[in-house]
Amino acid sequence: MASAILDKLVRYKRPAGYAAFALFSFILFLFLTFLFDVVERQVKSAAEDAGFVVDIGSMGPGFFGITARKVKLMRKPAAGDVPDVTQALLLNSVSARPSLFPLGVALSADTLGGTVRANVGLVGNHSVRVTLDELDPKGLQGFTGIDMDGRLSGRLTLDIPVTTPPGSKTSAPDLGAANGLLSLDISGLQVNGGTLRGDFPLELPKAALGDIDARLKIEKGTGTVEALEGNGADLQLGGEGTITLARQLENSQLNLTVRLKASPEFTRSAGLMGSGISLLPPDKKDPTFRAARVAGSFRRPAFLPAR
Repeated sequence: MASAILDKLVRYKRPAGYAAFALFSFILFLFLTFLFDVVERQVKSAAEDAGFVVDIGSMGPGFFGITARKVKLMRKPAAGDVPDVTQALLLNSVSARPSLFPLGVALSADTLGGTVRANVGLVGNHSVRVTLDELDPKGLQGFTGIDMDGRLSGRLTLDIPVTTPPGSKTSAPDLGAANGLLSLDISGLQVNGGTLRGDFPLELPKAALGDIDARLKIEKGTGTVEALEGNGADLQLGGEGTITLARQLENSQLNLTVRLKASPEFTRSAGLMGSGISLLPPDKKDPTFRAARVAGSFRRPAFLPAR
């Protein structure tokens, strides 16, 4: 009996070897001939729809997926202008592979001295799960205009319905109807200067903001601030309000009240910024703080005295 089984194994060994070689050759051929340029075009198109421009240094096969290297993310310029590379967010590498739970794509990025991991569900309504791990905000200077030190961690959970916009025949994810939660934990935040971009660019002085805890609950496209607290030696802060998400993220609307308490030393040394904080009206809930409004869109935020 043992001899008969051995004979059968020997008999099927060669066909099994051919089958394994054929499967290996197919996978290798798939990787070597994959239309990475098609994927690159799709990524750039999706980014443009969201109000951004993506420049990819190279793209090729990764571990069970695709890896792009030297990626630059920039805001979409006005018609006729070219993207400003000096204001790009740099990602050393971005990898994507299929995921089963949820059924969609798993992403990971090496950027800002830390890592970003995400799972995006693409069957039916979309789901997004993002984890930020020990990011250095200094690398955001080109993107935000602010020179910062510190460490940023956080989580985002977002469920996004897929809807058909009025006048369109194509369905697309609608951030304006999303539900979820955003939490951010920033440790040792130090502003070293820079220029805050917007309709009225603002030169920023040095300021120690310390540890900041922020939490935003999102229901039907409206994000409500549940927590915003900072305990810096130069500036203490708090806040409340809402963010109304739009189908294109850059068009999302801000309606926030930010409370600030500046130390006497910071008020004296911060020049125009210190004087500006002193001129803000006292906060209605805590008069030891000064209150300001943050209005406008993500693309063009405006900072105004509180009403």
